[in-house]
Amino acid sequence: MIGFLREFKRLFKPQQEKRGYFVHTSNGKIMLCKILNEYDTQDEAREDLVSLVTHKITEEDLYEKFLKRQSW
Repeated sequence: MIGFLREFKRLFKPQQEKRGYFVHTSNGKIMLCKILNEYDTQDEAREDLVSLVTHKITEEDLYEKFLKRQSW
């Protein structure tokens, strides 16, 4: 019973981290994708994607911005 109460309390405790994943299907393949950040425009997202693949920023950098953002 104590274990149940601890788990119940943990579920409703404010979380300091946001995590998001989704399943994407393309050409018959199914991919599990991790959300690194959230954007208001496609241009913002493209800029960060280019910076990410050119090693100007890291996934951790994007995730830090995501944690600071007021969203879901």
